[in-house]
Amino acid sequence: RRKNTRRKQENMGLVKLALTDAAITFLWTIYIASMRPVSVLLASSVSFLQGNEFPIILGLLALNIFIFSMLGRALGGAFWNPTAVLAFYCVGTSKDTLFSMAVRWPAQVCFQIHHVCFYD
Repeated sequence: RRKNTRRKQENMGLVKLALTDAAITFLWTIYIASMRPVSVLLASSVSFLQGNEFPIILGLLALNIFIFSMLGRALGGAFWNPTAVLAFYCVGTSKDTLFSMAVRWPAQVCFQIHHVCFYD
């Protein structure tokens, strides 16, 4: 009976992790889609960077990676990048099993595709 309860708790944890993966991936996709207009707006407000958005994009991207990594840790290990989940599993450094990969990876990819198809 204890094994059954433990397995249910693990499955609920997996569902929660898959949902947080999907949510953080969705937020990442929204931010990346809006990064170009934000960089153009920032470059137009700073006179010496007009027409050269590259340093602004690099700065925004670095800040974005830092913020989303911290957010992922706060959400219990959620990843915003589906390739990171797959790469860490293939190398053997993650705690994921094949079953958890079968749940997490499609959740992230489906939410990215959903955003790109319907919101961009």
